[in-house]
Amino acid sequence: MFRAIKIVGTIVSFPVGSIGTLHRMDKQGQVDPVAVEEESTQMVRNIFEKLLKMAGVTVEVRGYENIPQDRPVLYVGNHRSYFDILVGYTTVPGLMGFVAKKEMEKIPLLSKWMLNVNCLFLDRNNIKEGLKMILAGIEKVRRGVSVWIFPEGTRNKNEQLSDLLPFKEGSLKIAEKSGCPVVPVAIKGTAEVFEKHIPLICPSHVVIEFGEPFIVKELDRRTGSLSAHIREKRSQGCFQRWKGEQLRDGLLEIRGRLDQIDTQIEKLFEERMRLCSEVAEYKIATGKAVYDAEREKQKIDQFRRWQRASLTSRRLPSCFADDDAEPPVSVYWKNSH
Repeated sequence: MFRAIKIVGTIVSFPVGSIGTLHRMDKQGQVDPVAVEEESTQMVRNIFEKLLKMAGVTVEVRGYENIPQDRPVLYVGNHRSYFDILVGYTTVPGLMGFVAKKEMEKIPLLSKWMLNVNCLFLDRNNIKEGLKMILAGIEKVRRGVSVWIFPEGTRNKNEQLSDLLPFKEGSLKIAEKSGCPVVPVAIKGTAEVFEKHIPLICPSHVVIEFGEPFIVKELDRRTGSLSAHIREKRSQGCFQRWKGEQLRDGLLEIRGRLDQIDTQIEKLFEERMRLCSEVAEYKIATGKAVYDAEREKQKIDQFRRWQRASLTSRRLPSCFADDDAEPPVSVYWKNSH
């Protein structure tokens, strides 16, 4: 809870403490608006990096080489958390603005910062205003600013990463009309920071992967809609690979637990053999025979009773399931009487 309070305090104090900076930028923007955008973007990236560090988030970037460095692009990403925005801003190069819901424009100071870093506000209930936003996005791309959209339209709460919500294709027109490349983006691990255990903030390892860019006009649209192409490019790449990694990680975890059990068995066996030696020494000291066939038979019978009660023959080697066969583990009880 302390981590959450600290992060909320930082989020609130930043815009309030930057009133003077915003006033200076307003004046500077009349002369050099690009310089204001660059300074604002750097400041926002710095505060986002600070917030991610405070939250205990580590970010793994994959496919960065797929991002064109010489031109703006349209990033198309899945959306599962508010932290998607922080991760996105801190990993991409150059100027870039997110498409945000219209309600964000009403928040004092925060909305001003959003405008300074090229955010666009979308009114999802007004088609006319939506068209204006698309035109504004096209204009930003044409002057060198990348745009990031979440075509699902809202945060996806489905359990499976690959279970995407239906795409809203309007914002995709920015790439179609401007001719800029589309870069599919897949993010995992952000919902584990906050949304899965509100109001707590918990550390998480986040993976963001950038897919290969493509030009909308070069797609064969006869095989499906634009959104279908994007979903296919992203889900067939990142999500399927991540599923394989998840299975692999699960296997490694099970193997790790088996290794721990093996270590415990080894220590227990060593302790048992030590006790067996003490038994043998006692028998020798008191003139008794070391080997006791009856005691050995009791231990083997005990093992077989445990076998029948706790395990099925399918889980044991065939020699364990045969009552007439001597279990290999009977060697554990040799001279252990």
